[in-house]
Amino acid sequence: MADLHRDMEKLAVDRLGTSMRRLNEAIDSIRAVRMDPSVDIEAKILQVLPLAPNNSISERLLALVDALSEAIAEAEALESSRDPPVNKTKPRAPLCLLSLRDYTTVQAAVELILVWGAYPCVEAGILTPIPQRVVAKTFKIDRAMVQHVATLESNPSTPAHLDNVLRGLLHVLELSQFKPMLLPAYLADLLACLVYRIHCQPSPPPTAAAARLQQLMDVLPIRVFMGSLRGVLATPHASTLFVLSSIPFTLKLLFIH
Repeated sequence: MADLHRDMEKLAVDRLGTSMRRLNEAIDSIRAVRMDPSVDIEAKILQVLPLAPNNSISERLLALVDALSEAIAEAEALESSRDPPVNKTKPRAPLCLLSLRDYTTVQAAVELILVWGAYPCVEAGILTPIPQRVVAKTFKIDRAMVQHVATLESNPSTPAHLDNVLRGLLHVLELSQFKPMLLPAYLADLLACLVYRIHCQPSPPPTAAAARLQQLMDVLPIRVFMGSLRGVLATPHASTLFVLSSIPFTLKLLFIH
């Protein structure tokens, strides 16, 4: 039994290492792309991303993050079931051990999936304009290129695509590795997208979005949740429907808590 568990741990570590390496390589390749009107930027980025069932940039990037999320979740599950070390004076390395570079890569991937995957699905003015987004200098990604890709007509813009983007982002951001730092940083964006999906895109029914919003309300401290919601409401919005739909939602939260 012990040998089987060790084999499972080795497989999980290998899977995690492979998933993280592929995501690092993809983000490094995207960093190398600079805005050039004479170049087909979309084709250049697609060329450096692994093939996926769907062909858009955001979907290929999301597939890489999904693979990493699954690998981390598997490693964390095995970690929780490990026997205590025989020699307590020699601590062993955790199964899910990420470097600072890995964390920077994951944050860069989250930022790109949000901007390239969610922005095309919502009305202009719902989310912070891309040039005004606070982007970590460690990303080292060309802002002009990022904004150009976000405006491509080939980007999926359906409610179903927004559901998939929100699913993938919440999956990775709710992992214990990233939840303390990254989830609060992107909570306002996620709330804006979820409220928009629920109240401004009623077809198909936003069942998954409503469940994800409720889950955030259940697991996050109300102070953190309300702080991000205030940030959403304080942002000038072009959509009257979005603003009006946010008011009863906020009142409901205040009444419940």
